[in-house]
Amino acid sequence: ADSTKLKKSLQAWRELLWRVGDACQSADKPLLQLSPGASQQLLEFLREETQSDSPQPRRAWAQYAPLVAAKLALCFHLCVSGLKDQVSPEMMKEAIGMARWLVKVSDRVKARLANGQRELALCRNAQRMVELIPQGSAAKWRSVCRRLHAQAKSFHQPTLEYLLATGQIVRHPDGSLERLSNLK
Repeated sequence: ADSTKLKKSLQAWRELLWRVGDACQSADKPLLQLSPGASQQLLEFLREETQSDSPQPRRAWAQYAPLVAAKLALCFHLCVSGLKDQVSPEMMKEAIGMARWLVKVSDRVKARLANGQRELALCRNAQRMVELIPQGSAAKWRSVCRRLHAQAKSFHQPTLEYLLATGQIVRHPDGSLERLSNLK
């Protein structure tokens, strides 16, 4: 039973590779065309995704979605039908759905990577700030900031809040900072 499945699978892959090979050999003539319905769907999707009222980051990712949808539709059609017929509206609808999904996932991945980069920078800044507080004694907030490269309070405030929240330092009523490991 397993060998029969394997043989059928290999045969299907072989046929698919032949269709792709045939498509590559005839690169000088148009191979596949979109049906009028598929073309209309792609144009509507293009208009929808390139509207200027969408948020800037979303628009940046979405500008590629129609191109991705068209390529996916051609690939899906080639896998299912080979070089015969035109790309159907149903095939284009599926490809547009996948392109939309890819845009959403790409947006989420980009946001997670950006958050990770911000967290990493915050941790590095926090480490630098802690190193400027002497062991066994308190340091004035202002003197710590002056010893850092950038001295803007708005730059250092998130780092200070992070260190306080994670319990690495304590802020005394007089405003001085002390490493928590110094306290007993």
